Amino acid sequence: MGSRGLVPLQGRSRRGRSRSPCSFVSFLCRFLFYMSMFFASRACFVMKSLRGST
Repeated sequence: MGSRGLVPLQGRSRRGRSRSPCSFVSFLCRFLFYMSMFFASRACFVMKSLRGST
């Protein structure tokens, strides 16, 4: 009984551990993507403003 009870708990813990990093990685990818897009738009705006001022 004890061993049978431990097996599902280990499976759940493994699934939770494997699932959380995947979601975290996907979140990081989205965050980095949005940040890169934001910085790219900012860089374009700065370049345009610099060209306009000169």
